Amino acid sequence: SAAGATTRRSAELIRCNQSIDEAAREGDVVRAGETLLKFERSGGQPDSMSYNLVIRACARAGDADAAERWVKHMEAKGV
Repeated sequence: SAAGATTRRSAELIRCNQSIDEAAREGDVVRAGETLLKFERSGGQPDSMSYNLVIRACARAGDADAAERWVKHMEAKGV
């Protein structure tokens, strides 16, 4: 059903964001970004929280260039 598909997508997004957050907390900026990209490639639609978790991980790591690239990626995706 459509409601079931929406619930499944919501659960997948929550798991994605949890995985990104875990990687970010461990200081693994690459894994955080790869998790988001893998979710996108699988047809998922990351939300603003997904991108902000990756951007925050970049900022914590002192990688302003990577943070800026993620902001641009997020904007290009219309988020």
